[in-house]
Amino acid sequence: MGARRAFAVEPVWRTRGAGEGLRGRRGSREDAAAVSELMDLNGLPRWVAYEESFVVAEGCRGAAGLFGAVLYRLRYGGGGALVLGRPVVDPWADERSVCRALYDGAERLRRELGLGRTVAPGRRFGLQDGASVGGAG
Repeated sequence: MGARRAFAVEPVWRTRGAGEGLRGRRGSREDAAAVSELMDLNGLPRWVAYEESFVVAEGCRGAAGLFGAVLYRLRYGGGGALVLGRPVVDPWADERSVCRALYDGAERLRRELGLGRTVAPGRRFGLQDGASVGGAG
């Protein structure tokens, strides 16, 4: 496991209230190295970051960096769905705030793609297994 690098700015979870200063968005190729580091910090294979599509939670308003990522896949037919994997969160971040930013970003992505719903796994933060976190809209 790689050494943890020093923060250029104070981490968002220490300077802001829950959920403030984080924003979820569709990941890009430029995010692969940071997602790879998050995977490594969570004991997951780094290569997945370069092979899959992610929604990422990044700091804004003075807090730089990625704090979490969630893999997604598209399911077509029946109105379509954005199917989310399990969130991968920086171990030093507030998991609840990062996951909320990830799910908000996933909902924006679902609407942009014109899909009917978002399906999230597990019993995390009030979601039931296979729960839809968004309807048509």
